[in-house]
This record gives sequence, C-alpha cells and structure tokens, in this order.
Amino acid sequence: MEQNESIKIKIQQREIPDFRGYVRPIISEFIDVLEKNFPEDVVNHFYQNIRTLKLVKKKRMPSQAVGAFNRKKNEILYKDDATEELDYTLFHEFFHLASCHEKKVGFHDYTVNRGWGINEGFTEFLTVKYFGLDEDSVGYLFEISVVNVLNSILGEEKMTGLYMNANYLGLSLSLEHYLDRKQSDDFIRKLDHFTFVTTDLPFLQNLFLMRHYISSLTKDISSFLAKMYIKKNLDTLQCIPYQDEAQIRNFYWHYRDIINQNIPMDFLPLEYGVDESFLLSYLEEMGYSLPGWRESNNKIQRGL
Repeated sequence: MEQNESIKIKIQQREIPDFRGYVRPIISEFIDVLEKNFPEDVVNHFYQNIRTLKLVKKKRMPSQAVGAFNRKKNEILYKDDATEELDYTLFHEFFHLASCHEKKVGFHDYTVNRGWGINEGFTEFLTVKYFGLDEDSVGYLFEISVVNVLNSILGEEKMTGLYMNANYLGLSLSLEHYLDRKQSDDFIRKLDHFTFVTTDLPFLQNLFLMRHYISSLTKDISSFLAKMYIKKNLDTLQCIPYQDEAQIRNFYWHYRDIINQNIPMDFLPLEYGVDESFLLSYLEEMGYSLPGWRESNNKIQRGL
C-alpha cells in the first residue's frame, strides 16, 4: 500500500452479532464513537470484521493482560474476573479489530514482525482520547508518551489514518523524513523490545540487568524522539537567538508538555518515562546557551 492510500470498504448492511449481556452496550458505545469521529470506510471495516468476531472468557491470560485480540482467529480474549474494567479493555481491543487488515493490525505488521510497541501505544492513545482515562486500567504509558511526540511531528490526523489502514510502510516512510532508514528501523525495533519486556516479561523487570536494559531502551528511544522533534521544528529554532534563554526554555517546556499529555505521571516509574533531557543536550550541541539552567532544572526533576 502507498503511504497515503486508504482502503475502500463497502458492505451491504451494517449489523453486529447478537452479543448479549453487558457486552452489547459496550459495542454500541464504541460504534457510536466510530460513526461520529472516523471516515465511513473505517466504520464499514469494523462492521465487516465484527460479523465473525468471537468473544472468549478466559480464567487465565498471558502475562498481565486482561484482554487480547487474536487476528488469526478473529477473537477477543478477556479475563472472566475483569468485569469492572471490561468496558475499557474491550474499547482497546475493538480498536485492534477496527484496524485489522489480514496480516496487519494498526501499526503492527506481522509480515515483517515490526510495530508492536507503537501499535499498542497508539491504540491506548485512541482509547484514552475517546473513552476517557480509566486510572485502574490504562496501560502502555511510555508508549503513549512516544505517540504524543510522533503526533506533534507527523500530525495526529495522519497518524490516525495510517493506523486505521494498517499502513506500517507509510509510517516508516514518514519517519524517514526525520531519521535515516536504519535509525527509523532501530527506533521501531527498540520500542517493540520495550513493550515485550514490560508486558510479557514482568517477572524479570526487577532484575538488575533487566532494569538496566529497559533504561537503555528508553534512553535510545528518547534520543530518536528528540532528534526528530528538533528537525521538525528547525525553522522555529532558527528564529531564536542563541543567547535567548527564555525562548529556549519555552521550547523545551513545550516539548515536555507534549510528552506528558493524557498521562497521569504519578503512575509512571521515573525510569520508564521519555527522557526529555536529550532535547537539552542536542540544543547545547547546536550552540544554544543555557547557562546554569540545566543544573537548576535537574534539581527540580529530583525534587530538591
């Protein structure tokens, strides 16, 4: 599929299977959001996919998950004791269903085994945006931070279109406006590793070597994000005098605000956050003057 190509879906009639009980109103609420906020082709594709959907209760789920979408069987699995957070869980999984096109789901391209991390991040971003923040259920907080920055660089509307059309190639090509091909692939791959380790291997997270590995991943990802953000906003930067600390500080704080959008930061372990200090480092490398401010800012970060 070309970068900006959308998938045209036509169906004879919009209908859903006869799901009963508390699932039915959850589906109706999700469809209402789709119809009000997304193109007709996206809505039609969801109706097409839900016709053969199976909802399966499980006593046990892999890792920490309370829900999961199986694209091969077109089924959503959910824990049978997850009734209090079932609506939020299903909203997330329904976005996977809506963006499933054969061997691709959203940004996760199974043909090349890439995009899991960014896909989960964008799926959770949409869930928070359209259904509110459920503080007991929201996940993928680091990935949402990454998505916040990418939305500011590529545009949320473009990101949403690529996601709903399962256009991983389009995302990769868009990233290559700001990173070379190897860097773009490394960025996606390292975010995949982060999601795998923190989602599927939670029992290893407290091991020293694993925590060091996670920290290394977040720093590398943060570095890529800072580089892309600077390249995107180079015209703005070039209008700021090198010694104008106030404008440089505002540029930095705006970046922090973007990172932290929609995220309850007290939920996020410090080492799992996007490290915005890379932006300061690159600004200093470019010759911008921040005398004494980095040290005072670090004290604020540490609560001193």
